[in-house]
Amino acid sequence: LGLVHKGDSLAGYGLLLMHTVLGTALVSGGVAALNEYIERKQDKLMHRTKLRPIHSGRLTAREGLVFGVGILVIGIVYLAAMVSLATSLLSFITMFLYLFIYTPLKSRTTLNTLVGAVPGALPPVGGWLAAQGTLSPEVWTIFGILFLWQIPHFLAIAWIYRRDYGRAGYKMVPVLDTSGKMTAVYIISFSIALLLCSLALSFVGLAGQFYLAGSAILGVVFLSVGIHTAFRQNNLNAKRLFIASVIYLPALLVILMIDRTILG
Repeated sequence: LGLVHKGDSLAGYGLLLMHTVLGTALVSGGVAALNEYIERKQDKLMHRTKLRPIHSGRLTAREGLVFGVGILVIGIVYLAAMVSLATSLLSFITMFLYLFIYTPLKSRTTLNTLVGAVPGALPPVGGWLAAQGTLSPEVWTIFGILFLWQIPHFLAIAWIYRRDYGRAGYKMVPVLDTSGKMTAVYIISFSIALLLCSLALSFVGLAGQFYLAGSAILGVVFLSVGIHTAFRQNNLNAKRLFIASVIYLPALLVILMIDRTILG
């Protein structure tokens, strides 16, 4: 994003980037493995998770636990040693929120999606912290984009697999919202908020006019897909919303990088 400090060598910054990505990948892999260990009983009840290593028998539960804890600890220690203690601490907080707050809430309340979006949006904050050494107001706008984007993205997944989630006892909005009204409200409201938050990057000084125009177009298109899905809830439209969400986020970040590095 063009956040290199003046006087920093490109090679040094590249090395910092490599350490950050590697450490974050280890932590993320550990969290994913431990999530599968914790939810192994529910995985048995869901078709979409039948090929996961523990459920399919490729790994025992103990092996999954040891592997998950191992690479998680290595990742947190690696970030502390090679990047910064603050970045390592943020990774630990992300892990804690995901495994010990979000995961248990999935079987208790539909608010789990909002809670889970917090650790899902923290990795870019860790990258900013690694590059800048501090958390300035701009990074919270990026956090907001990631947080808001996850809601329509995950609701699309939850709609497609609502029967799976229901069998496993997960309290997802599309599972309990038989009328579809609450699902519609969530999709439309968070898509509007996402559009506004993405535009805000230009107003906090992190992006210019190219990004402003590009993010506006992307946001309006994504919102239109969300509105169509909200009022015509079926698997086909949910898949379209999911695909749109997968395209939207990388496209937005590419536009931001072009704006910052080429046009900035």
